[in-house]
Amino acid sequence: MSSDLLLIVFFVLLPCALLSAVLAASKNQQYWIWFFAGLFFGPFALLASSYSKDKSKPY
Repeated sequence: MSSDLLLIVFFVLLPCALLSAVLAASKNQQYWIWFFAGLFFGPFALLASSYSKDKSKPY
């Protein structure tokens, strides 16, 4: 049971956290918040970070 949880963390949640952080950094968002959101919420945070607003644009 614990090995299944470890596999989920390494192959699903950690990549979602990293991708969320990279997307947030490219949009001038606080990347560490999105990293932890991706770590806890997985694909949902990745989807939310892809739709987040770019803070470098004035509109």
